[in-house]
Amino acid sequence: MSIRFEIHRYCIERVYEILTRHQKSDAARIVEKPILSYFDTYFNDLSAKTIVLEDPYMDRDFLDDFSSYYVRCYGDYPRNCSRLHFFSIDFDEREFRQLLTRTRKRNLKSIKSHYLGFVVTKGLPSTVIGRTCLTTYPDDHGRRHFPIVRGYDANLFGIPLRVSTLAFQEQDRTVAACATSALWTIFHGTGMLFQHRIPSPVEITRAATDRFPNERSFPNDGLDLLQSVDAVRSLGLEPTKLDISDPYVFKSTVYAYLKGRIPALLGICWEPPGENEECHAVAVTGFSLGREEAQPRGIFNFRLRASRINEIYAHDDGIGPFARMLFVDDDRRLRRSWTDNQGETQTQDTNPEFLLVPLYHKIRIPFYKILGVTVNFDGELKAAATGSGSSIPDEFEWDIFLTTVNDLKTDLFLSTHFDSPEFRQQILLKAMPRFIWRSTALLNGEPILDLFFDATDIEQGELFVRSMTYDKENSKVLRDFSTAVLERDAPLDRRVESIFKSLARQD
Repeated sequence: MSIRFEIHRYCIERVYEILTRHQKSDAARIVEKPILSYFDTYFNDLSAKTIVLEDPYMDRDFLDDFSSYYVRCYGDYPRNCSRLHFFSIDFDEREFRQLLTRTRKRNLKSIKSHYLGFVVTKGLPSTVIGRTCLTTYPDDHGRRHFPIVRGYDANLFGIPLRVSTLAFQEQDRTVAACATSALWTIFHGTGMLFQHRIPSPVEITRAATDRFPNERSFPNDGLDLLQSVDAVRSLGLEPTKLDISDPYVFKSTVYAYLKGRIPALLGICWEPPGENEECHAVAVTGFSLGREEAQPRGIFNFRLRASRINEIYAHDDGIGPFARMLFVDDDRRLRRSWTDNQGETQTQDTNPEFLLVPLYHKIRIPFYKILGVTVNFDGELKAAATGSGSSIPDEFEWDIFLTTVNDLKTDLFLSTHFDSPEFRQQILLKAMPRFIWRSTALLNGEPILDLFFDATDIEQGELFVRSMTYDKENSKVLRDFSTAVLERDAPLDRRVESIFKSLARQD
């Protein structure tokens, strides 16, 4: 059997035609799908120019689903898929054949650098979008952040291609409903960070429903929270359900774990509730720092960088990858939006219900503990600065997030903010735990102070590892403030006291 290919100039109508012709899908259902309208907007923003169709294509995830369910159906559903590759450069079939025959080598570098990713299509009547790996939106001058992307390789007839993204697929409501599809995406992120295998959708559904013998596994109408917890535990991870009733806590928690490259399962409910389906689950995969200033909070005006979030991005299997969810109504609701097949923007308001974060078992210290210590330290620092004539502490913006020792040291190795090369070397050579909570004090966007906490400690432990300043001038100011705080008779939290002691003796 030979693998066929076709080269097409990009337009959404061509995508519709390919799906209905090659996958024998229902044309009317295809045109009505919001996900394909979303793809059109997405590809236009990425300046897609060319489609390469690869047919047939064998996809591991769909083969697992096929062998577990579809092969037993009376209807003749194909096990083979097709794969659509997208490029932001124009080329035709003659140029592509020249590339395959190596008679035109100059085009290879251009093809690889303009690769936008691929979409696997399945031969089902309606749910046709399988494993999808598309490059992210541009960062828009540092506003958009997608911390969890990883490299996906695609071999197109011997041409090595690579795209940085996080895999997405549409739910099929047979072997994988919305929570299963969201968890599948999440495990693609945690699999690289925590080194566990990445299960197929059918394996996730089985793991989630094993403890519920009174419920049928397939067809699957959706997983509840307890079943999602079981699916996370099946991979040796610890499911951590977090309170997100306070929008400030919701934003800061999502930010802290996302920046640590850990995606989260977000449960949402429609507002107002729908007649048929009232709840939904998505994988949170990014955020936008669209607000210019951090929101001051508390009597000492604590400023947290995460409070600048104005929208999050989610792999929403009803819309598409990295779909925008905008904070509205004093940040208490999230608004989904998409473009329909008529070119009209549709919106739907939702209420966040829960956030489930899959953690490695050695990550024991929750975010709120570190937030509390940092808020306490910031308040004591500002109290010490009262009357001193210095405005530095009052202008701090705190960036608090989970990281690994390798990511931390790579960041410090590449940093251009150190005054002293010897001090940089001292930090790089210091032994630290594998997972670290990092609280960075920023002044006008530049790092002034770093506080490192042991994320693998027990909750009654010291937690604090060490402090670190970047330049001599601010180091002296913080040392003087710390000395003043320690000389007062007022009692201090023992962890906050450890921070001030570290700063007071830091040279």
